[in-house]
Amino acid sequence: MCVFLHEKILMKNILILSLVLCLFSACNQRKKEIENITALQLALDSVMKQKPVLLPADRVHAENLAKAYHNFVKNYPDDSLASKYMFQEAVRKQIMQDYPATLEILTTIPEKYPASKEAPDAITAAAAICENFLKDCDKAAYYLKQLGNQYPDHPAAVNIDMQIQYVCDPQGYLNAVRGEADTTDLSAE
Repeated sequence: MCVFLHEKILMKNILILSLVLCLFSACNQRKKEIENITALQLALDSVMKQKPVLLPADRVHAENLAKAYHNFVKNYPDDSLASKYMFQEAVRKQIMQDYPATLEILTTIPEKYPASKEAPDAITAAAAICENFLKDCDKAAYYLKQLGNQYPDHPAAVNIDMQIQYVCDPQGYLNAVRGEADTTDLSAE
């Protein structure tokens, strides 16, 4: 009986030690991934300071960093850095002018991390990409409505109805905000 009890205690201690080692290893792996991301960020920042537009030969820096962000979020989806890194991945995809991938990431952030600081910023960025790069005014208006509905107190939601009305018409929006009358001469039509 005593031998059995000692074996049971020994097995329990081995199990606890194994669990502690696994946790330590996971924390160490997380730290390594963050260090790798930091190094990749520095490398890309160095390239971007020299030339603000990525040349095809320099895309590898942005691609590697985007992959590192993606892998971190995949490995640690509940980590406090997950939504931030996901947003940064979208920024890198935008730099590479991969707008479909950028939009996919940006729209996933408010779904997975609705309470994060990045969620309303992601919706705002998605609207801007649709408006400025894809020239999809309906989709931009859709994202602006989503921003107004889900995050009405966010600074980007100020004048949201007016932003939606003048989506893809920045001059019209500026005139409306300033309270200036429309200078279009309707009698000429």
